[in-house]
Amino acid sequence: MSQREVAIVGKNNTRAAVTGQEELLVKVNSASQGTARTASIYRFGGVVQTFPVKVNSAAIANVGTGNVTVNGAILKPGETVSFDAGDINNYFPENMFTVDCTASEILITFIN
Repeated sequence: MSQREVAIVGKNNTRAAVTGQEELLVKVNSASQGTARTASIYRFGGVVQTFPVKVNSAAIANVGTGNVTVNGAILKPGETVSFDAGDINNYFPENMFTVDCTASEILITFIN
């Protein structure tokens, strides 16, 4: 069987290597210090609320007794929805989420 070389190369041109025991060795570069994020939690009721800031992730829980509308979708009492932008450098833009909780109460958590 012929041998082929396959290179696994990171974004800093760091190459992975295979040992004689056919174990994959990968050099991990030290990560630079990331950007600090803020975790927030709010409780609203009887209002229409938007997220006025960019957020990396968010969760909205209907903790009241009536229905809530999140971006046009109904969230029944006891239900929770969450959104995650995936990568820490990605985010949802300002005012992306509109929550109508005029008939209930919500608990919102988000990272920005």
